[in-house]
Amino acid sequence: DGLFLVEHNQEKIKLSLPQGISDSYDWMMEDFVDCILNNKEPRMTGTMGKQDITVALAAYESAKTGKCITL
Repeated sequence: DGLFLVEHNQEKIKLSLPQGISDSYDWMMEDFVDCILNNKEPRMTGTMGKQDITVALAAYESAKTGKCITL
């Protein structure tokens, strides 16, 4: 439904995602807002995101070339 709760200063804030954002991104958006409001580090770091992209790009390259890609 695109709604999630974030706690800030012991107050629960209800937020909604922009239309078209899938539920699979709800936890990331919730974490992002929570980090901003509560000055916390995100669960998903930039390094982790870069690793995910590297694996995805290697999978595309492998599919395109038919070869095993070593990471």
